Amino acid sequence: MISENKQVLELIFDHQPPLTNRELFIAMRFLTLSLLLLTLLVGCSSPSPTPAVPTAEPTPTPDPRAILRQTGEAMESLTSAQFDITRTGGPVFMDADGLLRINQATGSYSAPDAVQATIRLAVPGSNVEVQTVAMGETQWITNFLNGQWEQLPPGWGFNPAILFSEAEGWRPLLTENLTAVSPLTEEALNGQNTLVIEATVEGERVSNLTAGVVDITEPLVLKLWLDPATYTITQAQFTTPAQRGDEPAEWLLQFSNDNAAVTVTPPVR
Repeated sequence: MISENKQVLELIFDHQPPLTNRELFIAMRFLTLSLLLLTLLVGCSSPSPTPAVPTAEPTPTPDPRAILRQTGEAMESLTSAQFDITRTGGPVFMDADGLLRINQATGSYSAPDAVQATIRLAVPGSNVEVQTVAMGETQWITNFLNGQWEQLPPGWGFNPAILFSEAEGWRPLLTENLTAVSPLTEEALNGQNTLVIEATVEGERVSNLTAGVVDITEPLVLKLWLDPATYTITQAQFTTPAQRGDEPAEWLLQFSNDNAAVTVTPPVR
């Protein structure tokens, strides 16, 4: 089109003899129409401006201490739970003489302060199971020699109820006794997504985590797996120092069936 307009201009200014008025009018009209069409074509070919995309607000990073506060409240508000406490590695003893080595405890908690559990022990020469029931300050256990129920002195032995205690359990531990709290991460556990937090727990609280059988003052690292929907603890893991020169003990605490119907009754003696 530009070359055609050039030819028209050359025709207007170089034509010999000069164009008549009619010829000049036709040439100018053609030139005007050509320039108008060229302007329209250029305008149509211009790219459309890209619409602005709204900038999404960044997702705030969860505060792990706020999560721990919610977890403490959630664990304290449980009406019941199933628990499984497993010790591997170095031995941990339930008695001062070092005869009853605890391996595992499986049982149920019922609010506010009752538990029933089966405790698996290693004694010299064999493995045995004993039953225990705790209600408040009172605890009973079966004698592994004859199976008879015996009431224990207050504060003695292995009592998982302390984990749920209002004064000494999960809530005060998670809100008052943790330092070096890690950022919140996610991890699959048994096919389910969980929230994971690691922290250092003060040594005087470690006894509570082991249901009363380990008494140490050194701090240790506690790893927690939390249910993202309820913030209750699904699993807890930590290591306690060696007793009597043996290797450290590895502890794994697992919780499930929160708020299921559980009834704990005193044993029939």
